[in-house]
Amino acid sequence: MEQIVGSKQNCAHEAKLGSERTRVNAEEARLGAWQVFAQDLILASRAWRNAPLLPVSSVIITLGSSALIRTLTAPDSYPLLVAATILMSVALAGWFGTERIWYLRAYRGKGIRPVELWTLTRAFTLRYLGLGLLVFVPILVVLQVVVLWLVRSALVGNQPLPGESTIRTTTIAMFLLNVPVDVFLTFVTPALAYTTRGIRMALGIGWRMLRDEWPRSAGYALVPPLAVLISLQTLPESVLGKIGGLVLSGVGVLLNLWFKGATAAFYLRRYDVNDSGAASSPTGS
Repeated sequence: MEQIVGSKQNCAHEAKLGSERTRVNAEEARLGAWQVFAQDLILASRAWRNAPLLPVSSVIITLGSSALIRTLTAPDSYPLLVAATILMSVALAGWFGTERIWYLRAYRGKGIRPVELWTLTRAFTLRYLGLGLLVFVPILVVLQVVVLWLVRSALVGNQPLPGESTIRTTTIAMFLLNVPVDVFLTFVTPALAYTTRGIRMALGIGWRMLRDEWPRSAGYALVPPLAVLISLQTLPESVLGKIGGLVLSGVGVLLNLWFKGATAAFYLRRYDVNDSGAASSPTGS
């Protein structure tokens, strides 16, 4: 009897969700894809007003990690540099999921407890690290090989080492190769935070959502990587100075976080998500 009642409740819940999705799709079709994207950016801005510690924490954690790594540049600090880089990468990987849960709570008018900043980050670390190893490590390896090849070619030919502009151009070229990957992952990263801890399932959810929602998903997929590309073409730190470079980095962190909030809003209108997302969902679910 309880199973029958539960089944009826689930069916009613799914029917309600289906009706809500139909209404949302109709509303978005009336407004147009880019207007919906703009409205979601406004929602993300309002979330910052409701949860001001979200952007502040993200800037402090991201720039603090970079600053710590930059202080370990002496030759005898190399082991510490490697250890710090690994630790910061692990911490930031989990933080990407925590940011999205923070947005979820802010959109619902709810807060996040200080202890959850640790527990959520810890819960999300492995899945985001796994995604990074699967997708971005091969790209970084190719980038390192290209830069080392440029240096070796200069040494063999008794030519000056590649300057900042050459390395910068190489970085931009590699980033262009990474754009399709970044577009593909648009909804994979929120899926890991909101729906599943399984990377394979998140890849499937992300791809289906990108494909099925196109062209409504175009702004969320295309604008963030193009914005990063523009930032890569701005003045180098040698021209801006350390303070200017720090300010530019902070703006980049906030811009990236802003786009995450818009993408989260778009995703959450299509999936039923509890207040902790997939932080404690079973493996592979």
